[in-house]
Amino acid sequence: WEKRAKMAVAGLQVLLGHDEYLSTLYDYIWSTCEKTVWIVAQRRDLEIDLRTAATGLSLAEIAVGLKDKLEDRLVKRIRAEIDRRVFTRYLDRKEGWWKGHNNWNGVCNGGIGSMFLLLEEDTDRLAFGLADVLEGLEVFLSTAFEADGGSSEGAGYWHYGLSNFIVFSELLRRRTGGQIDLLSLDRVKEIARFPLKIMLSPGHYFSYSDSDEVTTMHPGLVQRLAERTGVD
Repeated sequence: WEKRAKMAVAGLQVLLGHDEYLSTLYDYIWSTCEKTVWIVAQRRDLEIDLRTAATGLSLAEIAVGLKDKLEDRLVKRIRAEIDRRVFTRYLDRKEGWWKGHNNWNGVCNGGIGSMFLLLEEDTDRLAFGLADVLEGLEVFLSTAFEADGGSSEGAGYWHYGLSNFIVFSELLRRRTGGQIDLLSLDRVKEIARFPLKIMLSPGHYFSYSDSDEVTTMHPGLVQRLAERTGVD
């Protein structure tokens, strides 16, 4: 986790014009691409998991956002690894989380959908991938949250489960010229209100399930969710 975070920070530094971080970024990218697996060690029954989705999406964002700064061979390697580890496996076989009733669904399907939108150049393959992603996320919105939008997993996993979903929804809205806008759904507005209902004070929430009392929300994602749903 720490290595991926440092890779993202190095990428941001380069994006901001600090090219002295480019060699550091290269080291982290090559190291990540050389890893035998991108899954959490204790889940060897899976080919794609939470860490796979996070690692692949981070690499895809770097490959697209910094394509003018990266060597062609490095971008090709990123594309090849994501194709091999994510796209091919996802299209050929569905893991248990594909239509799961918890945060895994949103994190994995959202991350993979975002990777498809960023990197897949074959229109037919993109369409098949997005169709599967949307089918899985439909289950996520209907079952991973209660009727009133509440989460049985607490505030922390409410946030985690929605993180990649928000990113994917905005990428898809932009790609389709607003024709597919998941964040405009009434269901998402209900879900967006949940943290306000269990907030004790800023940054502190009623603690249950696996979520701690002190939960830090990603400001960019929360701001975007508020803007797009109209929930303050």
